[in-house]
Amino acid sequence: MKKILLTCLLIMFCIIPSSDCFAAEPTQYLYSAYTTDGIYYEVYVNEISQQNEMRNSGYSINIDLVYDGLIIPSKTIPWSQTINGTVCTGTLKLYSFSQHNGKTTANYQGIIYPI
Repeated sequence: MKKILLTCLLIMFCIIPSSDCFAAEPTQYLYSAYTTDGIYYEVYVNEISQQNEMRNSGYSINIDLVYDGLIIPSKTIPWSQTINGTVCTGTLKLYSFSQHNGKTTANYQGIIYPI
């Protein structure tokens, strides 16, 4: 059992490249701001797609927040964004984060709905 576990760990950490090797550049810069603690961050939208064709359906959203400094990002964040002239809100969940060169990149995903 220990051998199988060690083999799986070896595959995960040595053979499979990190997701950063395949990470696409964020597609759209949205804005920058400061947290209440004074930490500068930038928001990039990677993808927005409508869940279905029904009226008032939600939008699946995938964003990156890039923070100056090495921080531990929140597990969830409230999110509001105007899409096609309609304000949509929801809660996004932390999907992954990485820390490189003094910056923290947090990837959040979730569904936002028209209000």
